[in-house]
Amino acid sequence: MRTRIWLGSSYDNTIMNHRQEDIEILILHPHGDLWVPLDEWIRNGPGPRPLLSPTAAREKDTQQSLPIEVIPMQYRNTEESRRLIEKGSLFDPWPQEQGEGSHP
Repeated sequence: MRTRIWLGSSYDNTIMNHRQEDIEILILHPHGDLWVPLDEWIRNGPGPRPLLSPTAAREKDTQQSLPIEVIPMQYRNTEESRRLIEKGSLFDPWPQEQGEGSHP
């Protein structure tokens, strides 16, 4: 799946040539920071720790830094994305029980 990204407040007409399975995201945690494949995060989310969210993104093979916008908004698990989900502007990718790993 190709991802269109937003740079600042203006749309970049370029489609980034990064597939979700080629992206890793950084999760900061008190017990240690962890790079996780984006497609795994999309499937499982934050699990029993509902406030965990990605803080950085990189290309898996080259480890080149990518803008956080390569992560679709509903999967960023930020205050803003949770507010948009609650408002109904975005679908909830991890409904009900966070820890069960269910995904629609």
